Amino acid sequence: MQDYLVPYDYFELDQLILHLSRNHTVKKLTLKGLYELDYIWYKLPVSVFSLHHLTDLYLGEFDLDHPPTFEGFGSLGSLYLNDVKISTKSLLHLLSNCPSLKCFSLDIGELDGECTINELLKCLPVIKRLTISIRAFQWLVLDPVPQELPTSLIQLKYLRLEGMCIDEDCRLAFHVLIKCSLNLERFELVVYGREYILLLRHGPIYELTLQLSIDEDECLELDQIVSHLSINNTVKKPTLCGWYNDYGYEVPISIFSFHHLRDLVMSGVDLYHPPIFNGFDSLESLVLRDVAIPTKTLLHLLLNCPSLKNLSLDIWESGDKCTISELLKYLPTIEHLTTSPHISEWVVLDSVSQELPTSLIHLRYLCFKDMTLVERCRLAFFLVFIKCSPNLEKVKLEVNNIIIFHVLFVLIITCQNTLTQTLLGIFRFGGGGVGFFGVFSWFSQ
Repeated sequence: MQDYLVPYDYFELDQLILHLSRNHTVKKLTLKGLYELDYIWYKLPVSVFSLHHLTDLYLGEFDLDHPPTFEGFGSLGSLYLNDVKISTKSLLHLLSNCPSLKCFSLDIGELDGECTINELLKCLPVIKRLTISIRAFQWLVLDPVPQELPTSLIQLKYLRLEGMCIDEDCRLAFHVLIKCSLNLERFELVVYGREYILLLRHGPIYELTLQLSIDEDECLELDQIVSHLSINNTVKKPTLCGWYNDYGYEVPISIFSFHHLRDLVMSGVDLYHPPIFNGFDSLESLVLRDVAIPTKTLLHLLLNCPSLKNLSLDIWESGDKCTISELLKYLPTIEHLTTSPHISEWVVLDSVSQELPTSLIHLRYLCFKDMTLVERCRLAFFLVFIKCSPNLEKVKLEVNNIIIFHVLFVLIITCQNTLTQTLLGIFRFGGGGVGFFGVFSWFSQ
């Protein structure tokens, strides 16, 4: 509703919420305040609690307390509390009066006391998606008997823990929470501590996102987690995000034992494969973003992904070069292809570039990012791809130079008969044209 509040806005906000509460038509409400100096939060208008038909509620940077007569939000399905000040008693009372709550995100700015894991989760009987920040997690304490948790977790499908630092104070609570999520399908962990990380759970995890810290000294040692998950071999959609520097994080060898992968995303890492790597037979989508990988390794990886349909390449420090034909012959089923400007640094034109392997007959979508004329080969790459893709349906270009935009437009219309001349443009201009950026795409008939 409003991103930032200044003191003279407070009264108007109160009046507006009060007016909306009379009609009972608001279903999705987003309110973001701004706490002042000395951590003084703006108190949330009481009238918010009279919006009984809410289905989604996002509150950020508020002093949150409910009136004694508050009877809850019977229809509320999603609740997001971001950097709020609230008493433990008020929070538990709020949650216990949201019987339909399925999605809950908690990032607490200030609390007046601790709460046990059981006390929190027994207020969430039908919770399916749960996000907890490090500040909220440190507020939770273990119950006297931490081996079991309320059966409410049987509904939990998605769990995200943000900014975690698994130290002596909350490590056991983390283990208990993971172990007792029997039906968990997706688990996202953003961790800044690198020690004592164990996944003590028995149920399968199908999607996993692991994010390294920007601080190299505090990076999570992913090897142990990836190795543990590879034992059960249930992960189908892993995402590994590193922080690339001169010494990028090297992907654990155990990642190559995930034979049932369907989607794989790797960002900011060094990628090498073991000599015994047999490939990902089921892999359909591969995203390599800011990845350092030798050309030989990349080609071997692509060769052993026979089902690959979607590929996004943004790699560097590839070393050896290869021709376009050499690259594309490893993509017999490719349908969606996205490339970065770095492609011209390691892929070279064939001596006879008029024809390409028939693998491009399946190509439906092509995206070239950051097209420029600095490297002359990039324009040639684009034209070769266009000319030899008879079934291409959509092309997307991102250009940062107004001259190349006009050149491309003329060449496309001249040399490509399979594409229509329908051109959709979105442009942003900076001062003096320096900040020009264009994205345009067209579609087949």
